[in-house]
Amino acid sequence: MPRIVILGAGFAGMQAAIELDRLLGRDTNTEVLLVDQGNHFLFTPLLPQIPSSYTNPRHIVQPVRDIRGGRRFRFRRDTARFIHPTERRVECTEGEISYDALIVALGSRSEYFNVPGARQHSFDFKTLEHAVELREHVIDACEHADHSADEAERRRLLTLVVVGGGYTGVELIAELQDFMFGYVARRYRGISRQAINLFLLEAGDRMLRGLDRSLARHARERLDAEGITVRTRARVTRCTPQGIEINGSEFLESDTVVWSAGVRAHELVEALPGPHDRRGRSMVNEFLQLEGCPEVFIVGDSAAAESALQAPQIAPVAMEQGRLAAR
Repeated sequence: MPRIVILGAGFAGMQAAIELDRLLGRDTNTEVLLVDQGNHFLFTPLLPQIPSSYTNPRHIVQPVRDIRGGRRFRFRRDTARFIHPTERRVECTEGEISYDALIVALGSRSEYFNVPGARQHSFDFKTLEHAVELREHVIDACEHADHSADEAERRRLLTLVVVGGGYTGVELIAELQDFMFGYVARRYRGISRQAINLFLLEAGDRMLRGLDRSLARHARERLDAEGITVRTRARVTRCTPQGIEINGSEFLESDTVVWSAGVRAHELVEALPGPHDRRGRSMVNEFLQLEGCPEVFIVGDSAAAESALQAPQIAPVAMEQGRLAAR
C-alpha cells in the first residue's frame, strides 16, 4: 500500500492531512500517516496571551485525534530523528517509517545569531511550555519585587525585555504591558506603574518589517503611548544572568529577557540535500518539492521559494502550502 507520511502537526502539516483525506475520499489503497512529537495541535497566534494570563493554556491546544474525528488518516506520536530521502525512510525514536511521498512540516526554531549567552540566558518562545514558563517567571519576579527593599534589585525584577520587533515580539510586549499595568500595578501594593519598565529591542531600522511603513509607524506610536520603550538599531551583543549588552557598549539590567529575534529551519530540514537559504530553509520549486527528490515536499516555516518573492512565515501561508503539497 502506498504511504504518504507527514512530519509535523502544525498549521501546514495538519492542513495537508485534512486536504489529503478530502482528495482521497473513499480510496482505501493509500495510507496517510501524520507524525508529531506531541499529541496536540497548538494555535500559536494566541501564544503571547499565555504569559499575560489573558488566555488559559488549555484553550489554545486541541488533541490531534479530536481534530481527526472521522477522517481516516492515521496519527503516530513519535519524534523524527533523521530523514533519508534517497532511501525514502524516516528514522524515529520508536522505529523507522518508510514512505512513498513525504511532506515535511516541522516548523522552525529560534535563531540566536551566535550572540554569546543568548540561548542560555533568555527565554525561548516557541512552544506552550515556553509560554507557561515565562508566565510563572514573571509572576515570581513580581512577588519578589513587591516586598524587596533593594531598589536596584526591584528595578531589575520589574524590567522586562523582548528582543525582536517582529509580529511575535510586538504582540508579546503588548500582552506583558496589559498584565504589568492592568493587573500587577493594581493588585501589588508594593509595585507602582512608574516602577515597571518594558523594552522592545529591534536590531534593524524599524519594527514590523513585513508591514507597510505607515502601519508599522502607527503600531510603534501605540506602543509608545502605552508606556513601552521601543528601540530600533538596538542589537543585542551579549546576554548574561544579570541582563543584556546592547550594541557592544550599553548594558541593560533585567531579570526577564525573551528572545524572538528570528527563526531558523528545523535541524532535520537543514540536514536535507539540495540548496538552502541563509536561515537553513530548503529551497523548493513552485510545487514545494525538494530539488532532486520530487516525492519530498517542504512546507511552512521550513520552505523557501526559489523566486525573489518570499512568503511571510505566518499561519495562513503555512495552511495554503499544506493544501498545495496535498494536491
